[in-house]
Amino acid sequence: MRKKGIVIYVILFFVICLLPKIGANDVLITADSRIRNTVFQTSPVGNVTTGTDGWLYYKDSLDDYTGAGLLTDRQMFDHAHTMAMFQNFCQLLGSRFLYVCAPNKNTVVPEHMPAYARKSQEDSNWVRLHEFLDQEGVSYLDLAEGLKGLKSQAEGMEIYMKRDSHWSNEGAAYAADAILSRLEVPHTDMTDHKMTVRKDFTGDLAKMVYPAHPGTENQVYYEDMPEFELLSEAKTDDYFDPVVRTAGSGDENAVVYRDSFANSLVPFMAGAFSEALFTRGRPYDISEVLNEAASVVIVERAERFLPDDVGEPPLMSALPSAVSTNQLREADIAVSGKLSDYNPGLVEFTGSLPENEIQTNTRIFVDTGDGNLYEAMPVNTDGQEGFVMYLSADNAAPEDAAGFKVLIGENP
Repeated sequence: MRKKGIVIYVILFFVICLLPKIGANDVLITADSRIRNTVFQTSPVGNVTTGTDGWLYYKDSLDDYTGAGLLTDRQMFDHAHTMAMFQNFCQLLGSRFLYVCAPNKNTVVPEHMPAYARKSQEDSNWVRLHEFLDQEGVSYLDLAEGLKGLKSQAEGMEIYMKRDSHWSNEGAAYAADAILSRLEVPHTDMTDHKMTVRKDFTGDLAKMVYPAHPGTENQVYYEDMPEFELLSEAKTDDYFDPVVRTAGSGDENAVVYRDSFANSLVPFMAGAFSEALFTRGRPYDISEVLNEAASVVIVERAERFLPDDVGEPPLMSALPSAVSTNQLREADIAVSGKLSDYNPGLVEFTGSLPENEIQTNTRIFVDTGDGNLYEAMPVNTDGQEGFVMYLSADNAAPEDAAGFKVLIGENP
């Protein structure tokens, strides 16, 4: 079988090289992809990993699975502490906060991963982050434990899609129920409702690997879904738009900072709120919580994106700190200032920290020289430790950075 596949592959290679560049090439490329997947268990698309039995996985999740992309303890602290600062600001605005990690497909369904990808025996970034989130008092939800081993109620289905990087509608129903239950938001639990199965779903990974003929696979659909109104003008019916606004029958407003995993959450969650803003905007902007009068704030983020989040703090003005400067030590660190690229109403102040100046839990403060002390958000960008602090452009200017002093301390 392997020799036959190699012969076919070689023939196709020469045919593709000899044919004119016409539409037929796309078909041949698709055939080439299927042979690679079946015979060699490799994918011609750089960001897709081919598993067994026709399963496809997003290659971005491979480092999490094998343990090749483990963050340092300091990076864990950076992210957890910044998330705590974001949570605290939301709570000051009267919002309940929940940080939700959408598990990678190979975290929940690892059994179809290729043999060459050995699962790490070390804890993943997300599991290790739990300790730091607990220490910082961040309210978070671990969906992985609930989804692992969960068997679909539909024959031939899994909680994650076979040729897509996301959970199925059934997985989304379980995730939505867990999120809303944790936040104590009254809602309809769809997980025990009647469903049907239709073979009409085309996965995102299938489109990458088989561009000409991606095919379809089974998807579950629930009957009597919660009703809601779409306030924004959607370009597609999969809720992938950068901003999706909805109105439902609930009593509270919500802001959901999310990625593509929440596309399928929208129809399960929107009806539970009076109004909801589902936004894929990055970085997270605290002004949206204020503008939407949101009493619920949800941050949903895919597990594989955690390393990126360490270097992207939210947009929010720093608040005066009550920490005594007697608990801090001055660091010889230059501060730079500029108007924010994302919000011209904010001035962004940044600086870099040498490794010998910081410990795992070192916090960073800025004395602006006018009697105010602010805490900056710790970040790690391309392995370089630093900080970001935003102040309103009404109260600060970029050139003010020259008079700022950086103070640091551990658990002040």
